[in-house]
Amino acid sequence: MEEGRNLRCLYIGMTLRGLADGMRWALLPVATAHTGGSAFAVAAVTAVSRAPWPLIGVLGGGLVDRCDKRRLLSVSLWVLALASAVLTSWTDAVQMAFWLVLACAFLAGAAEVIADNTAQTIVPDITSSEQLAKVNATLQGIFVVTAQLLAGFIAGVAFEQLRNMAWLSVASFYLSSGLIIGMLRGNFKSEPQRGSVLEDVRHAVDWLRKSHFVRYLSVSSAFHNVFGGASMAVLILLVERDLRGTPAHYGMALSVSGIGALSASLWAGRIRQRIVWRIFPLLNTIMALSALFAATSRNVWMLCFVMALKGFAVGAWNITSLVVRQLAIPSRVLGRVNAMYRLIAWGGLPVGALMGGVVVSQFGPRAPFILEGLCLLLLSSWIYAVLSRKDAQITIPCAGS
Repeated sequence: MEEGRNLRCLYIGMTLRGLADGMRWALLPVATAHTGGSAFAVAAVTAVSRAPWPLIGVLGGGLVDRCDKRRLLSVSLWVLALASAVLTSWTDAVQMAFWLVLACAFLAGAAEVIADNTAQTIVPDITSSEQLAKVNATLQGIFVVTAQLLAGFIAGVAFEQLRNMAWLSVASFYLSSGLIIGMLRGNFKSEPQRGSVLEDVRHAVDWLRKSHFVRYLSVSSAFHNVFGGASMAVLILLVERDLRGTPAHYGMALSVSGIGALSASLWAGRIRQRIVWRIFPLLNTIMALSALFAATSRNVWMLCFVMALKGFAVGAWNITSLVVRQLAIPSRVLGRVNAMYRLIAWGGLPVGALMGGVVVSQFGPRAPFILEGLCLLLLSSWIYAVLSRKDAQITIPCAGS
């Protein structure tokens, strides 16, 4: 009974949080541009909001391992609500100092880092290992529907009608989410930790170095974000220059990618007991082939089909790799190791975006997709070779297995 109640609270809280996250991501650059911000200002706000991951990601993981997860998740959501509420005063008539806008963006980004890590590490405290795949798949589906499919449209309409008063909606969603998460029942206190936070970081590095499976997955995810980030950063150029599409077609390609990720959440929730090292080379190969098909697309409709396929593979990879981390990493170090994993994986995004711009300037909009496809095909061979070792395998349990 308590597990079912806690899961309902978690699902409702993450639904509200997904709407708030998606609206915040959409409103921040739009509000900057519509209040007289330059292109540099728009880029700066976006970059500052993403900066906390490499700056405080692992330290935040150490904090998760030291605090009550329920309280920490609620507080981080309320900090996001505060940062969003401050931006309500930023209008055409009332110009906020740009440093204050950047400060709010950074504060929200830092709270998002802690909220993300805490939300992932609290799941094993709520449900059994047999249900991890199902619960994580449900949370992934909630995120895709709210943050990717609904929030952008809602944010656009809200900004058009209310201008920056739309930030009140974001703040209210975060506030409500934090209140609902605070209703979780049970003991979510972390085990007592000795030593400093810097020692926590060293322990995370040591643990990741000794764990073959998780380390290999983190390196593979970094490759995905480098080469996938390169192609996604220039997707608009492929749509408009080579396929003669419009920004609406670009938005459609992103939306069908989200639909693919949603279908992955439905599939991943039905995973039965199996050795998952066999799944990862397959999903990686699907990503590689979808990139090559994108490079050979002759029209927007073929590109949309390919993006849906890629969205499925990426979504399934994210869910399955998260389940692996939750099963393989001891609860006492889950926060900091998970943060280290995501630091390695997400660190490839800015590198890939810069690389994509360089490749396009030299070889055209299709070149990053060809590069991604070929490199990921090579990665598939490496993943299969290293994960087929007996010391680098793990099994996902399920109910009734």
